[in-house]
Amino acid sequence: ARAAKPERRAASKAKRAFSDRPGLERCRIIPEDAPFVETLILTASQPLIAPSDNDDLKREVGFYDLALTLAREGRNKLTELGEPVRRPKDFFCEMVKSDQHMARVKESLVVQQKKITAVEKRKAEKAQKKYAKQVQAEAEAEKSERKKKRLREIDEWRKESQKRGRDLD
Repeated sequence: ARAAKPERRAASKAKRAFSDRPGLERCRIIPEDAPFVETLILTASQPLIAPSDNDDLKREVGFYDLALTLAREGRNKLTELGEPVRRPKDFFCEMVKSDQHMARVKESLVVQQKKITAVEKRKAEKAQKKYAKQVQAEAEAEKSERKKKRLREIDEWRKESQKRGRDLD
């Protein structure tokens, strides 16, 4: 019984990877020549390009922008066709996701944005500290050079004074 399980897993993975485009086309419910008003199908002219698999925020913003663009395009098409685009004031419907769920999603995105901002702020502060430390080290080195130069000048002056016969000590 244990040997069959990996086989089933492999078979199920193979089934998931299989795509039957011709079969899907035969099962098409909406005819291709149906008017836009009946299908409301819009397709983006360019594919969505996700910046990174790990950056959920940018990916969500990409989906949002794409959906917003297509929604505006659809609204314009419906307006051109003379179709109403607003619900009647007495029309109520259920949303796919609850307001509480969408509030949690928004809160999560805000928290994630705050974290990103905090990390960027820490990086900027670290870079500023590093730069300030470098400037301070340069200033101290310059001060040290000036001090050495003054001491050398004093020594040279003393030696010259001793040569002339004027000992100040």
